[in-house]
Amino acid sequence: MARSLPPSLANGLKEIARLSPESFAEFLAKLRTIPVEIKQHRMFSGTEFEVGGVADQGRSIKDAAFSLLLSRAGSRIPIDEFSDGLIEAIGLEKGLVDSLKHRVAQILQIETLDLVARAHNVLLEHANTFSSARVVSDMRPIFDDDVNSDPRGAVLVNMLSIEYFSAGVRHKFVVAMDDADVLQLLKTLKRARDKSTTLQRTMDRGDLPYIKVT
Repeated sequence: MARSLPPSLANGLKEIARLSPESFAEFLAKLRTIPVEIKQHRMFSGTEFEVGGVADQGRSIKDAAFSLLLSRAGSRIPIDEFSDGLIEAIGLEKGLVDSLKHRVAQILQIETLDLVARAHNVLLEHANTFSSARVVSDMRPIFDDDVNSDPRGAVLVNMLSIEYFSAGVRHKFVVAMDDADVLQLLKTLKRARDKSTTLQRTMDRGDLPYIKVT
C-alpha cells in the first residue's frame, strides 16, 4: 500500500469514517443497489444517488469507495492489510481508526461491486485500449493536365481516426479507407457483435453472469 494518497481520496476516507451510523448504513445500502455492469468513462453504473448529511451529496465518499474497490481488485491484498495501509497513509485520528477499518471492510465485501472492479481490471489489461473513433469523409477531385479545367472525376476517401490509451496516455492514429474498406470493416464489426451475442447466450445457459459494458 502506498505511503501517501491523493488528497481527494484521503479526504473521502475521512468522511466515510466520520459518517453517522445511520448515514453510513444508508450509503452502504445504496452501494449494494449498483448494477453489475461497467459504465464507460465512469466505471460503476447507477451512481446517481445522494447521501444525506454530506456536504457534496456523497460524491467524495462514493469516489473514495470506488477507488478502494478498484485498488484492491488490482492488488488482491487481504482486506485487513489493505485497511491498515490506508489508515497509516492518511494519518487518521485514533478515535476513528476502528470505524474506518470496519467500514472499509464492509465496502470491500460487497460482492457485486468487487465483481465489477475485477472485471474492469481484466477488461483494461491490455497494452492499448480503445477510447473513441471518428470518420471524416472527403471528396478528392481528379484533374487533367490543365488544372484550369473542371475536374474529370473524383474519389471518396474516409479518414478513420481512432483514439486509444497506452500506459495511461491518450494516442491517436489515422487510416484512410475507400468504400470497399468501409464495407469490410462493417462486416468485421458485425461478426464481432454476433460472436459476442453468441457468447452471452452461452454464459446465460451456464449460469455465468455476463458483466455488461454500457
